[in-house]
Amino acid sequence: MDGVKNTRDDTPSIEEAQVFLTEAEQLNPGGWVSHSLYVGKAAQLIAQRCQHLDSEIALVLGTLHDIGRRFGVTSMRHGVNNYTIAKWKATFTIKEYFEACIGGSLYNVLPGVIENTLYLLK
Repeated sequence: MDGVKNTRDDTPSIEEAQVFLTEAEQLNPGGWVSHSLYVGKAAQLIAQRCQHLDSEIALVLGTLHDIGRRFGVTSMRHGVNNYTIAKWKATFTIKEYFEACIGGSLYNVLPGVIENTLYLLK
C-alpha cells in the first residue's frame, strides 16, 4: 500500500455520496444502507489517524463501498470460492497495515465496535 496517492479529482463529495445512497436505498431498501454509513464513518476515523490518507475521501469511499447493492444481492456475494477465501485472507493483511499505521488496534479507534468474527476466520 506504499505510494498510495489520494486525489479528490474523481471522488464524489459526501453530499453526492449521500444522494447516491438515498437513490440506491429506494431501489433496494435494507440494512445494507446503515451498514454503509457505519463503514464510511469507520473509514474516516481510521484515516484521521493515518497521515497519508484523506479522511474525507475515506468517508465517501466507505459510504459507497456497497453501492452495487442498489441492484440487489447477487449470488456471488455469499458464495465460498477461491476469490472469497483470498479476500478474507487479504482482510487480515489490510487490518494489520492500518493497525501499524495508527499504532494500535482498530477497535480502539472505532467506538462501540468490538472484536468479532474476523478472529474466528483465521
